[in-house]
Amino acid sequence: MPIAQRLSKRATSYFVFTFFILSISNITWAADNSNFVLPQPSLDSQTVPVSIDKPISFITYDKTDYSKAQDLPKTLREIANHPIIYKAAKLMPNGDFVVHISKDGHYYIPGDVNGYPVRFMVDSGAASTAIPPRFALNAGIGVAIAKLVNTANGSINIGESPGNTVTIGNTSIVDAEIMVIDKLEGALLGADVLNILNTTYSEGIMTIKALDKIKSNTPSKRLVVHH
Repeated sequence: MPIAQRLSKRATSYFVFTFFILSISNITWAADNSNFVLPQPSLDSQTVPVSIDKPISFITYDKTDYSKAQDLPKTLREIANHPIIYKAAKLMPNGDFVVHISKDGHYYIPGDVNGYPVRFMVDSGAASTAIPPRFALNAGIGVAIAKLVNTANGSINIGESPGNTVTIGNTSIVDAEIMVIDKLEGALLGADVLNILNTTYSEGIMTIKALDKIKSNTPSKRLVVHH
């Protein structure tokens, strides 16, 4: 390549490079001499400082009268920060299912209706096992036989559904009747199921005996054991 062409090419490259540098300098200068401000990065959470001297309120659920406590705020804060952990229902190695009484005096048992997990409250005074309407669809009950039942609080509508499977611990009761009751808060385990199972109560502990300890007059075809 002739020397003149090489010099011309170098001059062109130098010019382009110089122009690029000047352009950056001008942009920088313009940014430095304007009111342009880069936005702050957004955060998903924000820490808000709160004074420790700010008054605080408490909500009590245990129906205890704390008005006579010497240092009421400290007492309530201590209780709020240390909830009582109760023992959960447990399937024992011998097949028994052990349930501890809750603070409200009831026994609550995890189980399921047609495979849908529910938490039963044991109610030996209830003739039938029952669930609220909001559980019905998930428990596989799409249609039930409508009945009007008179109670101490007036007449209520219930849905009667036969042919269900109720599971407690490792034992299922087939062909169980389920009542779908309006305004019921949670699931109830009634006498119809409790009478099939062999249950004992002692010092705040309810024990549902293993299948081989079930009452001999219980039809075996209604019971299924899961291992």
